[in-house]
Amino acid sequence: MRELYDHYSDPTEDCINIEGICKLFEDLELSTEDETLFILVHKMNASSWKSFTRLEFISGLEMLRLDTPKKIYNFIAQEKESSDKLKFKQVYNYAFYISSQDRKFLDVDTTIIILKMLLGDRNWVDEFCTYLQKSTVKKINFDQWKIFYEFSCNIDKQLSNYNPTDAWPTLIDDFVVSLQEQKDETKTQTEI
Repeated sequence: MRELYDHYSDPTEDCINIEGICKLFEDLELSTEDETLFILVHKMNASSWKSFTRLEFISGLEMLRLDTPKKIYNFIAQEKESSDKLKFKQVYNYAFYISSQDRKFLDVDTTIIILKMLLGDRNWVDEFCTYLQKSTVKKINFDQWKIFYEFSCNIDKQLSNYNPTDAWPTLIDDFVVSLQEQKDETKTQTEI
């Protein structure tokens, strides 16, 4: 494991920085642009998804008994294939905490990057990211982060099972209002 660390670490920083992480994942033929990276970070209990300290990398791999690149690959592939919603939710929530400098908020740009990595093409991700970019929202709190995941998993594309009287955060209610306004605008333009 020390050899792996030395191979991917940046000797000037004494850590595996984002370039080293990308190289590791490239060598493993895994993507850093989806949930794969966050799965490993979560399982290793690392403090960042952008770098690994020597201690985090070596003790994390030792804890998981991953002493070869092949074992790392197999472990990540197995975790990724797991359809356990609870496990994924833990990874999703962990991503918020390690990406937030104060553990309370994520800025909108970081939110968008991580949502696209973690949730990819699930329902509402693109629309929500577009909404965030156009809105005056600057930060997302953990409650909003968690609830958006539930929204993306449970609300259909027609919003037929969305109930505005449910206890949604204002951010989600405002997002739905903007979706409905867009839908009405498109309908009006089609009728003309």
